Amino acid sequence: MIIIIFVGVVVLLIILCACIFIICRRRALSRKKVKDIIRINTHQKQEDQEIDEWELTWDDLLTKNQQLGTGAYGQVLKGVLLEKSGHIVRDKYNEVAIKMPLRYADEEIKKRFLNEIQLTKLITGHNNIVKMLGCITVGARICLVLEFCSYRDLLQYVKNQKIGLISDFGLCVQINDKLENSPSKNILILKTGKLPIKWLAIESLKNAEFSFKSDLWSFGMVLYEM
Repeated sequence: MIIIIFVGVVVLLIILCACIFIICRRRALSRKKVKDIIRINTHQKQEDQEIDEWELTWDDLLTKNQQLGTGAYGQVLKGVLLEKSGHIVRDKYNEVAIKMPLRYADEEIKKRFLNEIQLTKLITGHNNIVKMLGCITVGARICLVLEFCSYRDLLQYVKNQKIGLISDFGLCVQINDKLENSPSKNILILKTGKLPIKWLAIESLKNAEFSFKSDLWSFGMVLYEM
């Protein structure tokens, strides 16, 4: 009887020791896994900061109280890009346009704005596109820094100049050249993208039909506005 009790106690001790060993082992592996994840994320963030040459800080910018434009969810302010080492900043770009979401913008709007920044990085550098000079994507206040266009948009330019013959300044020819040099394969369309309705042809609005004729309609609308 004593032998049976002794054997039972030994078996229970063995089972208890095995359970303690398994629990300690799992905790150790879990701690190691967490440390590895933190180390990988920290290393990844450091690499991202080193690779992303566009990233600026608010110390690099001086915002003026001059609003260049505003929309339902964002605004564009005039500012100054302070001297900074690196190839992003050039002397002629000291005056810049700072585009940012409004203060009450929700997370979905900020997410779309960050996607816009990533897209701008891909297409900047083209002669017919406003150049990107930098961005701030870290922190609560995010923004996109663009070159400042002193003559504003075409509509404001035409209104201010009161031009009688637009063709004398070659604006129509320039627009036509940009259309000719923009094949459809170079135009990317997003699923959530918005279309400028007031420039669309009737068949485009009704049946989503787009052709050379609908492009001519849109071109004609631009000329009519000019």
